[in-house]
Amino acid sequence: RSVIDSLVHACTRLGLRFATQAVTDWTPVDKVSQFIVGAAGSGRDLAPYLNVVRPPGIRIEHVLDALGDVVPLREVTYTEFWTMLGKVAEQDADRQLAGLLSVLPDPRGQALAEPLSGLFSDAGALFSAKQAACLADDLGIFWSGADEAPPRCYLRPGVGRVIGR
Repeated sequence: RSVIDSLVHACTRLGLRFATQAVTDWTPVDKVSQFIVGAAGSGRDLAPYLNVVRPPGIRIEHVLDALGDVVPLREVTYTEFWTMLGKVAEQDADRQLAGLLSVLPDPRGQALAEPLSGLFSDAGALFSAKQAACLADDLGIFWSGADEAPPRCYLRPGVGRVIGR
């Protein structure tokens, strides 16, 4: 699983969130597959490569805002979040929580201006996705907004309950 998936899973399991300015690209795999099938069948002479990423990047805080509309999340400091994650990961067989704990920076004894600095990047800011975005528009493929896609992938279909809670 990706770090963003593990982070959203942890926030859901703990019922906690923290402030962050980190930005990532959240490119839904179903949209990428639609793009690949559509591009392959388009009959167009395409560039040798296309960067298929959802433009622009999404602030992780916006993902957590959207998730908070579905499941209650209490705002805590990053240190409090990290500490609770450690406690739950130690008591629980959820390997995804332990995996996330192993990559998140340890805040003890440090003042972290941005705790997620270096863990995420906005691929759309690093690579041009203009050709892919134009082709996606032509194919009728539209990326979901930050408030639409992420929370849905953490809900049990048709139940409205959050997975892992």
